[in-house]
Amino acid sequence: MVVRILVGLALLGAALLGGLALYLPRLVEGEEMRARLQDAARDATGRDVSWSELRVGLLPPRLVVSGPSMAGASPESPPFAEAGSVALELALMPLLARAVVVDSLVVEGATLRLRRTEDGIELPRPPEKERKPRPPGERREPQEEKDEGFALAVRSFDLKDARVLLEDVTVTPPVIWDLSGLEGRVHATDLDSPLEFAAEGRLGSGGDLRVAGSFTLAGALEAALRLDGVETGAARPYLASDWKLAGPLTGDLRLRRDDGRVQDVKAKLVLEGGELALDELALAGRIALEANLSQPGPGGPFTIDATQATLDYGRAFSKPAGQAATATGRVVPLEGGGYDVEDVRVELQNLDAQGSVRTAPRFRAALSAPAFELAGWDASLVALRGYQPAGRLGLDGLVLETEPLSLKGALVLDDVSLTPPGSPAYVLRGALEGRGGSVATRDLVLVAAGQPIGLAGSLDLAGEQFFQAHAIGKGLDLGALARAYAGKDFIEGPLNLDAKLAGDLGGDGRLAQRLAGKLAFDVGRGRLHGVSLLKQSLAAIGAVAETALVANRLRGSDRLARLESDEFESISGSVDVKSGRAHTKDLRLVYRDYTVDLRGSMGLEDRSLDMTGEITLLKEAADETRVKVIPLTRVTGSVDSPRVDISPQALASLGAREEFYRKREDISREIDERLGEGSGKTVTDVLEGILKK
Repeated sequence: MVVRILVGLALLGAALLGGLALYLPRLVEGEEMRARLQDAARDATGRDVSWSELRVGLLPPRLVVSGPSMAGASPESPPFAEAGSVALELALMPLLARAVVVDSLVVEGATLRLRRTEDGIELPRPPEKERKPRPPGERREPQEEKDEGFALAVRSFDLKDARVLLEDVTVTPPVIWDLSGLEGRVHATDLDSPLEFAAEGRLGSGGDLRVAGSFTLAGALEAALRLDGVETGAARPYLASDWKLAGPLTGDLRLRRDDGRVQDVKAKLVLEGGELALDELALAGRIALEANLSQPGPGGPFTIDATQATLDYGRAFSKPAGQAATATGRVVPLEGGGYDVEDVRVELQNLDAQGSVRTAPRFRAALSAPAFELAGWDASLVALRGYQPAGRLGLDGLVLETEPLSLKGALVLDDVSLTPPGSPAYVLRGALEGRGGSVATRDLVLVAAGQPIGLAGSLDLAGEQFFQAHAIGKGLDLGALARAYAGKDFIEGPLNLDAKLAGDLGGDGRLAQRLAGKLAFDVGRGRLHGVSLLKQSLAAIGAVAETALVANRLRGSDRLARLESDEFESISGSVDVKSGRAHTKDLRLVYRDYTVDLRGSMGLEDRSLDMTGEITLLKEAADETRVKVIPLTRVTGSVDSPRVDISPQALASLGAREEFYRKREDISREIDERLGEGSGKTVTDVLEGILKK
C-alpha cells in the first residue's frame, strides 16, 4: 500500500514538474510577463531594461537572458549596460529554507559605461515616490514587522570578455578609462566564507592588469594587483599643472582593508623608461619603488632607486643615468594631516646622508653627512661645471625650511678647491653657516696662489640673493697672485688688502658688473716689470727730456738713468667698485726720485686703464731734467702694459722752449768738448727746429 502511495506521489510530482516545464517558459516568455518584468526593472533602477530573449529551466532552476540592455541616463546616451548573454542557475534545496542561492551567474560580452562627476559615479537610481502628507492630528500607527522574505546569496560569478568604460569629468581634459578583454570570477566555498575573486584585462591606454584576492560583504578586503606595462601618462590630468608622469609601470601592489579603512599597503613597482616631474624635480629613465605601509596612517618603510634614471633639479643639479641615487626612509602619518619621513638615508654619487623630512605644518628637511670628496660633482652640480672641484665637503646638521625659506646648520669646507676656466685654483677652508634667512661664513679662509685671505660675509637667501663680503690679506705675495691669475710676471711686492664688496648672485649678466664696494690696499717695495711711467712720459715730452738725457750722459752722470727704473718704493690707494670698474682718486706710486698720482678707473675683468694724473719729480731729478711736474693727459692700455699721452698744451706748460734757449750756450759748449768743435751748434740747431714745430 505504501509503495503504491509513493509511486503515485512520484508520478504526480513528475506530472507537476512536466507541467511546469511546459507552462513556465510560455508564461515567462509571454508579452504580459515581459511587460511586468520591465516595469519592475524600471521601478528598481529608474532605467528602461530590454532583452531579445528570456529562457527558463527547472532542473536545475535556471534563467538565461540574451541581449540584455539597460538604457543610459538620457535618450541620446548609449546603454548604461549591455551584454551578449546572462545565465543564472539556482541551487534547488536552499529554496525550501526560503533562501535564494545562485549557484552560478555567468555574464558574457558585457559592456558597462560609467560616468564620474564631482558627486561621484553616476548609477541607476529608483525613481523617488511621492509621499502624501498626513492629515493634521492623524495618529501614525506602528508598523508591523515585515516578513523578511527570501535571503539571497551568490556562490560564483563569472565575467567573460567584458568591457568597462569610465568617463571621469572631474578633471580637465576629461579622462576615459577603458578596460577591455575582462575575464573574472568571484566565488565562495560556503555562504559564511569570504568571497574569493580573480580578474584580468587590458587598458585602452596601454598595459595589462591582473587582480586576485577576497572580500566580505561587511567591507573587509584583501587584494593583490599585478601591473604589466601600464601606461601612466593617462593619469596626467590628475596631477598638478606643473607635474608630469609618463612611461610604462610594472610591478605588484597588495592591499588590505578592514574596519572601513586601509590597513596595509605593500608596493613593488618599476617605472621603465618613464618620466616624472614634481615642481623643479625631474626624473627620466628607470625608477623603482618599494613600500610596506600599515596602520596607523598608513605608514612604514620605503625605498626609491633612481640610479638608472637621469635626475634634474631646476637649473642647479643634473645627474646622469648610472650614477648612484637611492633614498630610503619611514613614512610616519601626523594626527592633524600630512606626513613625516623619518630615518631618511640618501645615497647620491659618493654622498651618504641621513636625516628626516616633515611636510606639515611647514616643510622641513634635516640632513647630515660625513665629509665626502667633491671630485666629479661638477658633472651634477651646475654651479660647479667648469670649476674642477676637489677637496672634501661635510653637511653638519643642515635644516632647510620653506615659507619662508630658512637654513640652519653648516657646510664644512675641507680644502675645497675650485678652478675657474683659464685660472689657477682657489682653495676654501672653514664653514658656511645657515642663520635662518641668510648664510654666513665661519672661520673662512680663501687661499689663492698659496696666499691666505680671510673672508667674512653673508648671503641673503631671499629675493636676489644679496651677498656682502669682507676680505683681509696681510703681506700677500703680489707677484705670485699676478703670475697665477693675470698670467704674467709683471709686478712684485708685499700686498696688504682690505676689501668690502657686495652684490647679488641671482641677477642677470656677469658678477663683475653687479659688484659694488670699497677696497684699500698698499704694496711695499717692489717692481712693475719693464714699466716706467716716467720713461714713457719723458719719451712723450720729446726733445727737452732727450736733450737733458744726452747732456747728462755726455757728462758721465747716471742720475737720470735711475728715472728709467721699474722699481718702486710703494703703491697705495683706495678704490670704489661699481658697474664692472674700479674707480680711484688717490692711487699713488712712489719711486726713489719721483711720485706718480693717478685718478680714474680700471676694468675688473680686462684690467683696462682710463686714468689721468701727474708725475712729480723730487728736487734732484727736477734739477737734472729742468722739469718738476709732468701732467699726464691720459693713461690707457692695461695694468701690465700702460700707455701715456701728453697733450701739446701740457708740453707748452712745461716751459720747454724757454728752458732750451736759456741753457742753449751751455749745452752747445759741453757737446763741443765731448764731440769736437762745431758739434754743439749742429745738435742745438736740430733741437731748435724740433721745438719750433
